[in-house]
This record gives sequence, structure tokens and C-alpha cells, in this order.
Amino acid sequence: MKYIINVVVLLKEYLTAILHHYKEFKEYHRNNQDKTRKLTKAMLTWHANTEREQKKEQERIEKERMRRLMVIFYRLIASPIIMKVIRSPTVALKISELDFILNGQTVTNMKTK
Repeated sequence: MKYIINVVVLLKEYLTAILHHYKEFKEYHRNNQDKTRKLTKAMLTWHANTEREQKKEQERIEKERMRRLMVIFYRLIASPIIMKVIRSPTVALKISELDFILNGQTVTNMKTK
């Protein structure tokens, strides 16, 4: 009888250990899934934010470029000497030339590149 009680106790301890291991195993993998989900969400958010910021920056740069081009254009139009040059059929300022002027380069540097 004592032998049977010992076997029952050992079997009960064994089953308890198996259930405990099962719970730990399940919790471990659930935690890993949660961490993976959080990391994936954070990564997607970061990429979305970065893309949005890059787009905003490109738009800002383009607006600034257009503003500078307009400033140069209005300065050229306002100057009576340059007005004669612009009206001349032999001289035509191109937007690419104005971009080079914006960047602090001369038109002759542009033609050599």
C-alpha cells in the first residue's frame, strides 16, 4: 500500500511539473510574440514617419527653390538694364541657369560641366 501511495505522489508531482513547464513555455512564447508585434509596429511607424518627413523636406526645398527663383526673376525684371538684355532675341535666361546662380555658380561654370 505504501508503494502505491508513493507512486501516486510521484505521478502527481510529475504531472504538476509538466503543467508548470507548459505554463512557462506558453508564457515565454506569448511574451516573444508580444515583443515581436511591438517591434514590428515601432518599425512600421518609424518608416512611415521618416517617409513623411522626407516628403515634407523635399516640398520645403522645392518651395524655397521656387521662392529664390521668383526673387531672382523679379530682380531681373525690375532692373532696366537687364530688361533690355532679356528683351534681346539673342539672350535667353533658362531656369537651369537661374538654378546655377542660386547655388552661387556662374553660367559659364554650368556650360563647362
